[in-house]
Amino acid sequence: MKHKLIFILALLAWSCESDIDVVDTSGSVPIVYCVLNQDDTIQSLKLSRSYLSTNATIPPLSADSLIIPGEVNITIEIVENSKVISVNRLEACSIQKDSGFFPNERNGVYQAFFKIRENTTYRLIIEIKALDYLAYSSFQSLGDFTLVDPAYPEARSIHILDDHNPVIHWTRSNNAAIYQVGFRVNYKEFLDDQSSDKSTIILFTTVFNRTDPGAFYTYTVNSNQFYNRLAAAIPQDDKVLRQFESIDALVIAGSESLGFYLNSQQMQDPFQFYEYKNLINGQGVFGACKTRETKGFKIDDQSIDSLAYGTYTKHLNFLDSDGHRKF
Repeated sequence: MKHKLIFILALLAWSCESDIDVVDTSGSVPIVYCVLNQDDTIQSLKLSRSYLSTNATIPPLSADSLIIPGEVNITIEIVENSKVISVNRLEACSIQKDSGFFPNERNGVYQAFFKIRENTTYRLIIEIKALDYLAYSSFQSLGDFTLVDPAYPEARSIHILDDHNPVIHWTRSNNAAIYQVGFRVNYKEFLDDQSSDKSTIILFTTVFNRTDPGAFYTYTVNSNQFYNRLAAAIPQDDKVLRQFESIDALVIAGSESLGFYLNSQQMQDPFQFYEYKNLINGQGVFGACKTRETKGFKIDDQSIDSLAYGTYTKHLNFLDSDGHRKF
């Protein structure tokens, strides 16, 4: 009886034993970023994967850590009344890698050439055969909208000083949840006997808004913030002279999926992590953006002189309203 009891206890101990993996080293998670550009005919998708690391400040040892192996099939469909009426296949393409943290010379970028229709359902399907992986997502593309003010660039100069912060008005875009306003500053650079045309985009805080404003949305641009961000965007070079040419006002609308994704990233705190995704069986975001702009505004003489000699931008060597530069 004693030997029988020992055998039963040993059997129970063996049957209850299980290995617990604190860290799952079996694989990684595919990550998808696709924001359709409704102002262009080139649509792009970035596909990568996560990797395990004991120290997030150290790049992966292998340059292939972010690359999806094997065959990848990516399609974007147009759906009307629950029926697929068009299929666009995205193909892998080669692009030059931006400077950054990861060492990989290859990029999992896929592209196709097609125009995005307004207020239309688009469905993304991604199949990775080597991983037996299938992900999909859908959303409604953006409706049209109007940049109401500033307007009439042929007859109006913009005043950008403390006593009069510029105001931007725009109408609502259907299916949009986020907007970003900004200016594009166009100028010339002079170095020795050479001149070149340059432009720099200055973007301001995103506005998360899903409600109908009735007439239009409003955003007031802080003038000091404008000059401060312009100074950060243009490199200082004592050998270069610059001359202001014109300024363009713009508003970028983003789909609800893009709005929720960006909003979740901005609301982080040390004790909580909010993760938003609109892909089934995947990480990342599938959405769209659309831009409206009015080009060719001048700024008044006071603003040009502030650009030339103001606290934030005097080191950029812009010519003043008389076309001179006082050192």
